[in-house]
Amino acid sequence: MEALSSHITFLMIGSGNMAFSLGKALVRHGHKPSGVFSRNATTGTELAKILETTFYPDLHQVKEPDMVFLCVSDTQIASVSELLKDWKDCIICHCSGAMPLSVLVKSVSQCGVFYPLQTVQKNVPMNWNSVPILIEGKAKEIEIKLLTLANTLSGNVAVCDSKMRAQYHLAAVVVNNFTTHLIALAQDYCSNHQLDFKILLPLLNETMLRLQTGNAKDRQTGPAVRNDNVTIERHLQLLKEQPALEKLYRLFTDSIQQK
Repeated sequence: MEALSSHITFLMIGSGNMAFSLGKALVRHGHKPSGVFSRNATTGTELAKILETTFYPDLHQVKEPDMVFLCVSDTQIASVSELLKDWKDCIICHCSGAMPLSVLVKSVSQCGVFYPLQTVQKNVPMNWNSVPILIEGKAKEIEIKLLTLANTLSGNVAVCDSKMRAQYHLAAVVVNNFTTHLIALAQDYCSNHQLDFKILLPLLNETMLRLQTGNAKDRQTGPAVRNDNVTIERHLQLLKEQPALEKLYRLFTDSIQQK
């Protein structure tokens, strides 16, 4: 296997949020797209235009690049990799936190995982310099190539096996997706009661700043940790018209008090 040059050619398969964000980051750092393949011709063509490359409706039209990024849903990774089983000269990577490397090993000879541990949206700029990128390779030489590439995008790169990556992904869902859902419920509550949610933003920002140092458990405040049952009951009465948030309030209060 040849050494990885300073800049690679890459094929982007998929045209969702990760494909847009990763594709633009690769191009911005000097890597050259060889094309975009997507089952969604509309978004695929859009991405190809942004990357200044070609949209291919048929993989047989594509010349093998140095690397292929499977930015598709977890359930599609195995089936899409089957389409690439005859490609021997490139590294084929999926970008999933939850799926193991083994979903590729069955189909392709040179494979790995290139997982940016960050929430991405195609039209939202992202500072890739600090994005954690977790790498796994079928062989050591593949791993080295992926590390070399990842280091051109980010200063926060690590080798991570499939089990540990899945554990990171689970923790990421809790801190990002669940937190975002809680905030959405709080926004609904404020909206329903003609309250200005922006008044809470300094509190939210301070909470995030405090969590950058020390243990989150030691930073916990509020009526639950103080066992202030009078305030808790008042809050529950205020939540009678928002049962989803009331249920979560009870659940989180119980969990905090059990700690």
